[in-house]
Amino acid sequence: MNEYVSEPSLNFGRSYSSVALSRSGFMGLRTEKVALYILLAVASSLFMLFMLAYLIRSNVGDWDTLSQPWNPLSNRSQLWLNTSMLLCSSISFEYARRMVKSGNEAGILRGLMLAGLFTLTFLIGQVTVWQQLIDQGYYLNTNPANSFFYVLTALHGAHLFLGLIFWVTTMGRAWSGKSPEQVARITDMCATFWHFLFALWLLLFFILAGPPETIALLASYCDII
Repeated sequence: MNEYVSEPSLNFGRSYSSVALSRSGFMGLRTEKVALYILLAVASSLFMLFMLAYLIRSNVGDWDTLSQPWNPLSNRSQLWLNTSMLLCSSISFEYARRMVKSGNEAGILRGLMLAGLFTLTFLIGQVTVWQQLIDQGYYLNTNPANSFFYVLTALHGAHLFLGLIFWVTTMGRAWSGKSPEQVARITDMCATFWHFLFALWLLLFFILAGPPETIALLASYCDII
């Protein structure tokens, strides 16, 4: 009879293993993982179109890049701080994913809490940058470069906010100790999603706040000029 005694402390590790072994759907992936990859593909296409439009519009004479020496983003200290927060968030999700695989419930909670905290700090930092621009008179409709900055950073932030909805759900289930299989799956998906958004932010940062010469070079390389 002893061989049928359950071991609750190993629930997370075993449940994750069962999830990994019971994959189904397209090419052995679960349906929600396929949906995530489709979402990432659509988001990539959307942002690439916006960035292409940014490069094309930058060739018009009224364009005034926010990173010009006389403009606010010539000082990128706040944006670098925000970037470090998003990096820490991505690392925290990866840590939580690894803790899921090892069945460490305390580690899962620790990783998830840190990931959410760093993400919220990043979003607050982005709003701070917006407020600094507004205080200096750089409004949405003041210049096309301003419009692109507000729209692209808002769109990126909206994707993070969407991810936080799933983060809240995962935190609640992990904290209560219920639905370990769902916690394992959603944590894995969140980690992938956050890695994508961090890489995307690096690209946006480079284009939106890079030296003006960089924009001209990219436009020339894309054979737009």
